[in-house]
Amino acid sequence: MRDLGGPLARIALLSVLALSSGALRGEGTAPLAPGTASEVVREGRPAAVTLANREVVVLRARTYAASPAERAAVAATRLAELVDAGIEGPVVLQPDPLGLIVKVGGRPAFALVAPDTDPASGETLDALGRKTAERLATALREAGELRHAPGAVLKRALFALLVTGVFLAVLAALRRLGAWVERAIGAAAETRAGTSRLLGFQVFGVHVVRWLTHWIVRLALWLVGASAAYLWATGVLRVFPYTRPWGEQLGGFLLDAAGTVLLAVLGAIPGLAFVAVIFLLARVATSGVRFFFDAVTSRRLEVPESLVDVAVPTRRIAIGLVWLFALIMAYPYLPGSQSEAFKGITVLVGVMVSLGSSALFGQMASGLSIMYSRTMRPGDLVRSADFEGVVKSIGLVTTRLQRLPGEEVVVPNTLALAAVVRNRSRAARTAGPLLQTSVTIGYDAPWRQVYDLLLGAAERTEGIRKSPAPWVLQTSLSDFYVEYELSVHLEDAEAFATVRSSLHERIQDAFNEQGVQIMSPHYFSDPAAPKVVPKEHWQRIPPAR
Repeated sequence: MRDLGGPLARIALLSVLALSSGALRGEGTAPLAPGTASEVVREGRPAAVTLANREVVVLRARTYAASPAERAAVAATRLAELVDAGIEGPVVLQPDPLGLIVKVGGRPAFALVAPDTDPASGETLDALGRKTAERLATALREAGELRHAPGAVLKRALFALLVTGVFLAVLAALRRLGAWVERAIGAAAETRAGTSRLLGFQVFGVHVVRWLTHWIVRLALWLVGASAAYLWATGVLRVFPYTRPWGEQLGGFLLDAAGTVLLAVLGAIPGLAFVAVIFLLARVATSGVRFFFDAVTSRRLEVPESLVDVAVPTRRIAIGLVWLFALIMAYPYLPGSQSEAFKGITVLVGVMVSLGSSALFGQMASGLSIMYSRTMRPGDLVRSADFEGVVKSIGLVTTRLQRLPGEEVVVPNTLALAAVVRNRSRAARTAGPLLQTSVTIGYDAPWRQVYDLLLGAAERTEGIRKSPAPWVLQTSLSDFYVEYELSVHLEDAEAFATVRSSLHERIQDAFNEQGVQIMSPHYFSDPAAPKVVPKEHWQRIPPAR
């Protein structure tokens, strides 16, 4: 016992202990101690009174010179003496001018005063006394079992072993059940492997089904096994008097957790119902928006052509705004939205988005600019210094082109917006996409002959429209050659690469047939013989390597 701070304090404490010892011997009932209520104060370090490993009460007050820890030690000693004397009840509360005296079998055990109550919960002294009496009666009964009934402890040990055996048998049965389920589902997957198809493709292979089954069964077994282990530990601990408080705490924790979850779910139902109504209204609004713009794109609603081109992006923006507004309205009613953790996560996500989304928002702004400026649209044949192809889709971030079958070119919208794009379909919606190619011919070749050769090659090329008719322009008169540009309209924009290749083949055939050489951009003198391939050599098979 620590020093209480002075001779007077020691005398006061000794008088309390002496009165208590006399009461235990039946020498009368003494008050709490001599003094006044001003000598009973609350101390910041509480101490618990325990008996048979069970907490009876937590003392928080310093009575005269005795701290809560010293009062708890004296009370534990008195209770142990009562148990040794075979006194296990009844537990009675006797009022006192300064509080309550807890008696066991008519003998004082310890005292409770008003500062012993829990200030955080608003507990009263009477409520504390009733709770203490109930706990003390249970602790005395369990302490009596430990001291005076050793045979009962042996029976409880045998019962605990039986429960443990049942628990181990349940675990073994669960393991066998899991193995049987895996085999059964694996066999069913092998039997139906050829029938589980969607749109001609196999949905799940046998190995995928086996893998999913294995992990799902293992997860289920772990959950069931953990629940069984929790129940086993709770039950076994509650069998023995000394460990019964631990079992009660373990079971109480599970019940408290389940109750907390249930109360949280019940408390969230009104808010979730309001959220469901908000999203239902948003769904109705988006359905109306989608119906309107589908009518615009399908020409069921007469609007200018310029509005039809931007109907799809406008529909996406309108639907996005509706859902964003619905999310803003529903946010305060989401469970946990007002908690500090939820607010912290929201702030973190906002910071991450602000730091890492500058490029993304730039791409999205470029995509909207392309859509609303109608620079290009799906199906157009476009070309720039960096890319060429048929536009397949225009998204908020990228534009996808197709140059050859099976080849897709993905162009960032910022690049597509910054580049000089030549749209070969926009000005010729009814005539077909425009395809152009150029050749450079020396001045010694008559331009009328070059015109005839180029137009003849176009007529012999499949995939080129006859109307509008192809035409030729002289785009440059350079120092050594004339540059001719042949323009044709295609029947199918997606075949532009193969049609252009065929057109180049026909141009070479036509010029070789007429002996007109296609010169390099620069030369210093005429060759001795024209650089042409004789017609009899067109089909010559090259020698094997």
